[in-house]
Amino acid sequence: MFEHVHGLSPDRRERLTAVFEECQSLLARSEDMESIQQLLRDRDVSVLESILLTFELLRPGGGSLGDAKETVLFSAARTGALREHETLLDSYEEIDSNRTDHH
Repeated sequence: MFEHVHGLSPDRRERLTAVFEECQSLLARSEDMESIQQLLRDRDVSVLESILLTFELLRPGGGSLGDAKETVLFSAARTGALREHETLLDSYEEIDSNRTDHH
């Protein structure tokens, strides 16, 4: 699994596969996606990898990459990540605005 993701080492691919299988098992036992996000955060899975894992979990039901991003960033487990994401976007918008104002 995750062979389609460029730049992952075999060890990292193996770790993500193991976490994916654990999450899949939890979902099969009626755990909700918020519980999955908490597990990923507790396991120090990065936001980017959490989005990737969540996408793979949602895909069989027709979930998109956008759905996965929203699920991760808006989960209670990742409120800090959402704030960081918004701050980063705001800073880029400010930089872009300053460039536009100076030209």
